[in-house]
Amino acid sequence: MTPTRTAALFALLGFISLNLLLFGDVLFSASGRVLSSQDADLYLHFAAWRQFGFDQLRSGHLVLWNPHYLCGNPFLGNFESALLYPPNLLFLLLPLAAALNWGIALHVVLAGFFTYLWAVHRKLRPLAAFLSGVVFMWGGAYYLHLYAGHLPNLCAMVWTPLIFLALDGWIEERKTGWVLLGMFAVSMQVLAGHPQYVYLTGIAAVFYFSLRLKGNDRPGKSFVGFSLFYMGSFFLTAIQSWTGLEALLQSARHSALDPASAGSFSFPPQNLLTLFMPEFFGQLEAGRYWSSWYFWEGSLFVGVTAFTLVIIAIVRVRERRWLLTMVLVSLILAFGAYTPIYSFFYHCLPFFDGMRGMAKAAFLASLFLSLLAGMGFDHCLTHVSGGRKRALWIAVVSLGLLILGRVTFGSAMQGAAGWWSKNFSLLPWLSNRVAEMTPDLRNGYIQDSGIQSAWSLVEAACVGLVLAGIIFMATIRQKFIYLAALLLMFESFWFAASHRPVFNLAALKNKQGRLAQFFIQHPGDVRVYGTGALSLTDNGFDIWEDEPVVPSRYAQFVCATQGIAVNKLYSTSPVFTRFGKAYGLVRLKYLFIPQGDDFKVLQMPVPPMPRMALLHHWTIEKDGPAELTTLMDDRFDPKARVVLEKDPGLPAGSVMGKEELRWFDHSTDLIEVEATTTQPSVLLVTDNYDPGWKAEALGDSSQKKYEPQPGDYFLRAVPLQAGYHHFILQYEPWSFEAGKWVSLLSCFLYVAILLAVHRRNKKSGSSINA
Repeated sequence: MTPTRTAALFALLGFISLNLLLFGDVLFSASGRVLSSQDADLYLHFAAWRQFGFDQLRSGHLVLWNPHYLCGNPFLGNFESALLYPPNLLFLLLPLAAALNWGIALHVVLAGFFTYLWAVHRKLRPLAAFLSGVVFMWGGAYYLHLYAGHLPNLCAMVWTPLIFLALDGWIEERKTGWVLLGMFAVSMQVLAGHPQYVYLTGIAAVFYFSLRLKGNDRPGKSFVGFSLFYMGSFFLTAIQSWTGLEALLQSARHSALDPASAGSFSFPPQNLLTLFMPEFFGQLEAGRYWSSWYFWEGSLFVGVTAFTLVIIAIVRVRERRWLLTMVLVSLILAFGAYTPIYSFFYHCLPFFDGMRGMAKAAFLASLFLSLLAGMGFDHCLTHVSGGRKRALWIAVVSLGLLILGRVTFGSAMQGAAGWWSKNFSLLPWLSNRVAEMTPDLRNGYIQDSGIQSAWSLVEAACVGLVLAGIIFMATIRQKFIYLAALLLMFESFWFAASHRPVFNLAALKNKQGRLAQFFIQHPGDVRVYGTGALSLTDNGFDIWEDEPVVPSRYAQFVCATQGIAVNKLYSTSPVFTRFGKAYGLVRLKYLFIPQGDDFKVLQMPVPPMPRMALLHHWTIEKDGPAELTTLMDDRFDPKARVVLEKDPGLPAGSVMGKEELRWFDHSTDLIEVEATTTQPSVLLVTDNYDPGWKAEALGDSSQKKYEPQPGDYFLRAVPLQAGYHHFILQYEPWSFEAGKWVSLLSCFLYVAILLAVHRRNKKSGSSINA
């Protein structure tokens, strides 16, 4: 084994050991504890999504359509289902709690290790590269998504350093192996389940590639290879990416968000202070976060030690220019609506106007900062000169922070008379929030915030003074600089351990059990509101869930009934404030009102429609808004008439007789229907319409061709002639049917090229990337 590979193996073991120290009590426990907050997305959404999707996959069924919430929507087409992401095989092999925990721990390790590999390639010494990995994997921009329970975010971000490693290797050497590595890394990021990170990484990669082209003798060939990273991934992941893109184009997310909604959750500029004071704006557990948006979206923590090393790299290391530029580019992206350039991105870049939460781009800044921190430490290993002056500056700044902390604490304790209180309410992002509080609540809030900020200043000062002492001692004996590495790791570990919540999965299962018992006691093919993702695991059906792929027609129906503009749907909370007669169309019968860990159940006064109905009267209306107006008209009777967008091609009928209608769900994606009609009819299925739903006549059916179309604007309608009908309704979008074959052929070709490159390199005695 070569020294480089030996060092990489030891680095991997180091990352594993550190994270076992951090997560070991949960990973090796059978108590059902799960890494994340009980108030966040893993508990509220992803645990149920993973349980449902992989339980179905274990039984041999890949779920394309999810009938359980939103009145039906694509499941595989929702990238966040991540059914085809290879590391998620853990959910087929382990109990749910163990799979969640080991999956999270695995990706934190990979975040550190892939950053290490990139840093080593950038000529950093192994220890410096290892520190870069520690800074990124336990940095605020990546690690805090564990608290928020953002599984796809945690999974998608880890592949970014590998993409930049492949990009550097390709630009420098132009060998096929690097292109293959780039394709693999981008493909894994796509399958991980959060396309916004793919998009943001792609933008950053274009900027990085442009910077690295300086002095390149073959820019055209370099550009072709870089393009193949993404073109190859597009074909390798076609089964997921094509299916997801079709679902996106059929969803409300395809429409542009209004600028205010799109600009929400941008990275607040004041939160740059979190680089070295992570809790200056409050704590997660205490619930006293006083900056903008969310704590985990607004943290760029790398630590006092790492931030100091970044400054050293910027001042002393010549190779820092690309990384420093990329930090600035990433921050401009992350600042989003806080910058004038955001308007250009919003109006000119495709899909950009459908995204919000540009603070996510802060993870790119964190990644480039982690490499700069490694460069700073690498410089300190070999350059002793200037150490005393450096230590003096660090000590002076630290003492300044200490004094400022003491002054802030004293002012906060003075209450309304102190300068902290007088200026706190004037902060532009706080003025409305503070004005709505009662005087007692406001005074307590302001004082607690001041005390917390003061302590953050003091903590940063103490770490800075220790670091100053270490750097000073290193001027006497250089080996003391290794204490700075230990300080960095301790600081990062302390931050990670302080923000590592757990919840007990038993609480979620108890809630699922109570809901399942309710549906057993109240049988019927009806829907409810208020159970969200839990409907996946209790065999219920809900009209809503907070997820990105809301079918466009259904979203327009919801917005029309709630008086919401469609482009503000994703920024409106709560979405539902009233339930009119029109909700009988979607079979809504019960409202679940949360009360602590339980629910209060209210019954709707409007009788719900059946799952399927044979209707003999129809109206043709090609204008969408007019259709919705008709549906909301109290005079409209959905049990007697259906609104269609095109002529069903049926003659008018008047013969009345006994009619029969039966159906059987073979899976989430396939329904068998039998009907006997005595006159031309329209079969109305009170589930969401999607072009992917096809109908196929079975051999004994009198009608040989069926064409599903929208009925009542957003539901499914199938015109039926008089006679006996026996057919299959199946969800099979063209993107999935084509994509699975494209992925299969592309993977075969990828493996063939990989083996050819490996054989060629083996003969030449070089590595696979040579």
